[in-house]
Amino acid sequence: MNRHLLIALLLLVTAASVSAEDTTYTIDSFLQVPWLSSPVVSPDGESVVWQKRWRDLEEDTYKREVWMSTAKGGELRRVTYDDGVRGSLSWRPDGALSYLANRGESTQVWVNPLDGTEPRAVTDLPDGVHAYWWSPDGTRLAVLAPPKEEESDEDAEDEDKADWIVHDRLEIPAEYDQVWIVPVGQNEPSDEDPVQLTVAPLYPSHIAWSPDGATLAITYNERFSSLICEEERVGLMSV
Repeated sequence: MNRHLLIALLLLVTAASVSAEDTTYTIDSFLQVPWLSSPVVSPDGESVVWQKRWRDLEEDTYKREVWMSTAKGGELRRVTYDDGVRGSLSWRPDGALSYLANRGESTQVWVNPLDGTEPRAVTDLPDGVHAYWWSPDGTRLAVLAPPKEEESDEDAEDEDKADWIVHDRLEIPAEYDQVWIVPVGQNEPSDEDPVQLTVAPLYPSHIAWSPDGATLAITYNERFSSLICEEERVGLMSV
């Protein structure tokens, strides 16, 4: 779909929602004007989803909702009805909608088949997921998530010696998100274990799958405890 046409569609939706709710323009209505972002067209080109973010003045907080319509600008459909949505809208290759949401103790990847059934989490990483990319066949996810915790005996002794410790983020490269491959079921987590592919001091930020699903292109730099950040690079990794 033409990018300028898609932007025009979202602007029209914004204008319609504002005019339909209140014809009197006040400070309150200005603060509640919704932001529409992250439009994504479905694999078949027939539908488009986006995120609506708006200010709830009574609760003094921002709300996030996912909306959908046909790519030609048809009837609007609200997809989510809770406060757990975190964004990162995407489409599984088979046409199911996915996004990040926190509906429990951590943020996971959720899938909504858009067939009237309830959305379901397809990942269950203990510390959650911060970004994800579908494999071409839809059976795996490449995600950015916290690395495994590997506590040594020496670390345990050090923790016993202090009530609290202050760290600079750049001095703990092990805390950076790393690349994981997560097998997923159709609408539930897979029985196969996730595999962590990268370790510190690698600091990955973006991932792309090769068309055959055999290789990942990873944008990264290296961060060390000496606070040195090398220039960003792109590397390939077999999966």
